Amino acid sequence: MIWKVLDSKLHFNTFLISGILTLEEGPHLVRLNNNRIHPGGVKSIIGAGTGLGKAFAVTSSNQSYYKVCPTEGGHQDFAPQNDTEWDYFKYIQ
Repeated sequence: MIWKVLDSKLHFNTFLISGILTLEEGPHLVRLNNNRIHPGGVKSIIGAGTGLGKAFAVTSSNQSYYKVCPTEGGHQDFAPQNDTEWDYFKYIQ
């Protein structure tokens, strides 16, 4: 659920709000790589919350605005793809 009314107050998913805030460029964002940014492309938001918080943002059909979709990051599996990841997998077991 993205939002709900509880005790006459509106409560939002924290990563809905985090996702909305990341749509605005500024010093509060940290770029993790030098990959090219695709205007109108899908944006991902990952961070600490009460667990692993995740959201993604997609553009509307006419690309006039983004819609933020929060998800449940804690329900994700780790699937090693190479030797380094397998070594890490064995370490955390």
